[in-house]
Amino acid sequence: MGKIKLGARVKMGYYAQENENLSLDYNLVEELQKVDEVTKSQARDLLARFLFQGDDVFKEIATLSGGEKARVSLAKLTLEEHNLLLLDEPTNHLDIRSKELLEEALQNYSGTVIIISHDRYFLDEVVDKVFALQDEGLVEYRGDYSNYRQEYRKLIASKKEEKKRERESVAKVKKQTAKKQVDLEELESKIISLEEKVERLEKEFNNEELYDNVDDLNDLTGEYEETKEKLNQYYNIWEESI
Repeated sequence: MGKIKLGARVKMGYYAQENENLSLDYNLVEELQKVDEVTKSQARDLLARFLFQGDDVFKEIATLSGGEKARVSLAKLTLEEHNLLLLDEPTNHLDIRSKELLEEALQNYSGTVIIISHDRYFLDEVVDKVFALQDEGLVEYRGDYSNYRQEYRKLIASKKEEKKRERESVAKVKKQTAKKQVDLEELESKIISLEEKVERLEKEFNNEELYDNVDDLNDLTGEYEETKEKLNQYYNIWEESI
């Protein structure tokens, strides 16, 4: 497991998708006044920007809907002096207007924001860099989410072309090798079969719904790694046979 070390001047704020940082027995104004030196007037003004009007600001947190709690959490986060924000699925429970408010706030934010989200449209509006977990580790892509998807498709196409060349190379060697022909044909058949399986499994990783189910993702990852290991073993046997 990796470690993250924050700089001495980094002040990190965290938005949890379940809003665990809210005190359920507080009203909205009281919750915002938990932040140092925030007056009741300042709290009410900010709550109005997050669509809480009139007596709504005196509702207890416990009585709010999921979307309303999310708006309170985001309002509170803007009051705190952070230069790094970590947002975990921030658009969950938000309606369109609330999402627009969040997008506007993040676009005007001068610090660094790290976002975990499945909301493609939201990511396109607010991010300028994407970090993707791939076979080779954590890969950085410049630009918004759509740009990342475009670059990733190019990468997949390049890998397919590379595999095609590898298969063509295997076929060429097969024609040139008469010695141990039967054994080599059987071995090459297994190699091609495993290569096709690896390619099929890699396509399955492109299914975004897969990442909503940790068990399915772990099963697919285990099968992929096992297949790659077996394929490498056959490559070694093949090289020793020619």
